[in-house]
Amino acid sequence: MNFINSLESFQYVPQGMIIGEGKKIGSNEDLFFRAKQNEIYDQYCAARIFMRETEFQVEEKDKYLTSLSEMYKSDLDMGVYLKSIFYESALIYYNIVVDLTWVLTYACIEYFCFENQCDILPLKGIQDVDTARKSLIHIEENTVSPGSVNNPFTYLRQIAPAFNCSIDIIKQFWDKYCNDKIRNRYNYIKHRGKPYYLEVKDERIFNAYSGSGESFVQLASAVSDVSERYSLDEAIKDLQEFDDNCLFEYVYKLIKELENIVKPTIV
Repeated sequence: MNFINSLESFQYVPQGMIIGEGKKIGSNEDLFFRAKQNEIYDQYCAARIFMRETEFQVEEKDKYLTSLSEMYKSDLDMGVYLKSIFYESALIYYNIVVDLTWVLTYACIEYFCFENQCDILPLKGIQDVDTARKSLIHIEENTVSPGSVNNPFTYLRQIAPAFNCSIDIIKQFWDKYCNDKIRNRYNYIKHRGKPYYLEVKDERIFNAYSGSGESFVQLASAVSDVSERYSLDEAIKDLQEFDDNCLFEYVYKLIKELENIVKPTIV
């Protein structure tokens, strides 16, 4: 599976430097930015790893789980099951990337406010390891969805107007994505259950109908009747299209916009 865009365009590679050349030592706020930037890159890579695994051949099944033969009668069902694991894992990782972009933005605003004397949190230059970790945890815990009634965007626009463009990038993406089928499928798998994929052979034992004459209604008589249903192959295509034509552009634009504002030192 090939993707249109290379993730290296927003990967951060640490560079060594000699202190004393007139260069600023990276502060904890620099580390917060780079930490979240790296996490976004790592989780995006993980999503693509699982996406590529969906192209495995059924003949390769033994290298994954030999015990699957006890669960599934046919190679086809076994292949669909494995492919669904890879697809669902990719779906989860892509949505982790989305959520991490919010944390990155909030961390950047904290950094900016510290530099411009409008602190939201008491972030003071270079902290010891324990204090720095607790500071970032506090930012992470206070991050909420852009769609939440408690989201702080209006307030953040007032105290840090330099980030208005960054906030607009998030809001425009979220307004389009929050009810998109990709996010809805993720929320279903995360909170409600596993979909029934159309590629799985229907093991229905019998069909039941209600009605008379020419008016009949099929009655629920199999697990598949009461499950979320869609094509696994189509869902994989949808996810690749989401990566190529939506998510990458959003993440790239946001990181570059934030980096231009924050201008973190080399850390």
